[in-house]
Amino acid sequence: MRLVFYVAALMVLSACSPEKSETPATASVGNFRLSAEEFAHLLNFEAKVNPAFQLTSQGRGDFLRQLIEKQVLIQEARARHLDEKELFRQTIQRYWESTLIRDLLNAQGEEIRKATVVTEEEIAAWYQARKEHFSDQPLAARHDDIRRIVEDEKVAAAIRLWLDDLRGKTGIIINDPELRRQVLDADASLKNATDIPAEVQ
Repeated sequence: MRLVFYVAALMVLSACSPEKSETPATASVGNFRLSAEEFAHLLNFEAKVNPAFQLTSQGRGDFLRQLIEKQVLIQEARARHLDEKELFRQTIQRYWESTLIRDLLNAQGEEIRKATVVTEEEIAAWYQARKEHFSDQPLAARHDDIRRIVEDEKVAAAIRLWLDDLRGKTGIIINDPELRRQVLDADASLKNATDIPAEVQ
């Protein structure tokens, strides 16, 4: 997925990169110009998503070399009009959608987690319901682990409710009878959403 991001980012930068600029470029490849700001942005992204990446002088040089190689290949691909093929467009679209959804779920999950309270009664009840799995370990020995598990379960349940509420607020129309039956049979939240503004048909 990271490769798709870099290819997309470099293609966008390549398309927007001016041929002339008063500020010096970190690197130029053909008519593509990589500014120091753009290079720093890509470096920071790599450091965040790649735990093995080391932001050292050698690391920066290796990273730039990889970007240059990718840009050379991108320019050749664009010369052959491969970026105009539908499969390429669909791949970029799919990556963009999945990333956007992931970021939304992460953001919503963090909001819910901040507002989630786990009581001592809930921790004790969870432990008692599964006590036989703890090999006679007392509750105190697993208290913090159980608290995190209960919190995760409450957050997951809250996210499911939030998703159900989103579906209920969105007008959803399925015109194909067979597809409609399959979708409604598989998703009770759609079938039972009677207060949505637009009828699920």
